Amino acid sequence: MNESTALTSPQKFFWFNNLVQDTALPADAPNKTHVKDGNAEGALSGVDYTADEAGLRLSFALDASRLPAATPVTEARVGAIPRANQGIPGDVTTDFFGKPLDTAHPLPGPFAGAHDGQNTVTLWPPAGQTVPVVPAPRPGTPRNLSLGQDAKASASHEDEDLTADKAIDGRPATRWSSNNSGDDQAWLAVDLGAPYDLSRVSLSWEAAYADFYRVQVSDDGGTWRDAATVTQGRGGTETVAVRERARYVRMRGVQPHTQYGYSLYEFAVYGTAGTSAAKGPVLYTDGCYTGTSAVLAPGDHDLPALRTAGLGNDSVSSLRVPAGHTVTAYADAGFTGTRWVFTKDTPDLLALGANDKISSVRVSGSAA
Repeated sequence: MNESTALTSPQKFFWFNNLVQDTALPADAPNKTHVKDGNAEGALSGVDYTADEAGLRLSFALDASRLPAATPVTEARVGAIPRANQGIPGDVTTDFFGKPLDTAHPLPGPFAGAHDGQNTVTLWPPAGQTVPVVPAPRPGTPRNLSLGQDAKASASHEDEDLTADKAIDGRPATRWSSNNSGDDQAWLAVDLGAPYDLSRVSLSWEAAYADFYRVQVSDDGGTWRDAATVTQGRGGTETVAVRERARYVRMRGVQPHTQYGYSLYEFAVYGTAGTSAAKGPVLYTDGCYTGTSAVLAPGDHDLPALRTAGLGNDSVSSLRVPAGHTVTAYADAGFTGTRWVFTKDTPDLLALGANDKISSVRVSGSAA
């Protein structure tokens, strides 16, 4: 990176080695810090960065005593990126993104206010611009629940860079790897922090993928049950449907494709918060607790009441029934016709012949 600095006299410094494939700074970045024409090393120390939805910020300590005599810098030089191990022979004409500079109305670069001592500068967004606001997802839209949560593995490669947390950090270049010791049952697990309604798991494999594996879930992290079984793994990115409510999710290997065990770039678990806080049964217009939903209090809910709650005639496809409640559903309005009784969560009414056939409902009981 290169930008102007504003010390007692204008200076110019930059890293010769530019970041190309990853967002991580090289460990020896401070030793690769130079001042244009002066080639002074060690001008920067404590280099670090933070990146989030608000932008990208760089912090560093600048030791002005290591800078040579003043090197004049014109505004046109601000914002260019030299290729690896190349300096800038003169004024540059493009910004960081290759866009031609507006020489008639030049803007100062992010390093323009750098000073001796500790500095923090904003690299993105550029001065005068704001980060676009990303619209909030619609309620009930599955999200990546595993991102940044607590992850564990039965074993990890001896290299500390290949630990379990690397599979849930959201960075496609980092990964977890088992310790290729012949343990075909190696696993990677994540604690979501609370129970969620799960919809799918996305596994981004390195070359060491699984031919045969299971996606398992648990309520306590100790007792596991199969949520899905994959017997013909193909590597790459695989998406596995999961229809469970659970707090813990793991990939448990059965048969690796190579002699190197298992390795995942990302283990992303998608789902929604569900209705754990609901005060009564919840009816959904789609299977697996998705679509329009309505919480029904104890009492009678004939067709007009269901419509008021947002549920159309013959529209219910799944329902959740909290402990201590009973839902009696009827095929016709007025609590007549075929009757179905539910005392537990039911993700799919199709097998019972009740899908899209409920026109009135009676709810009894209370929370246990």
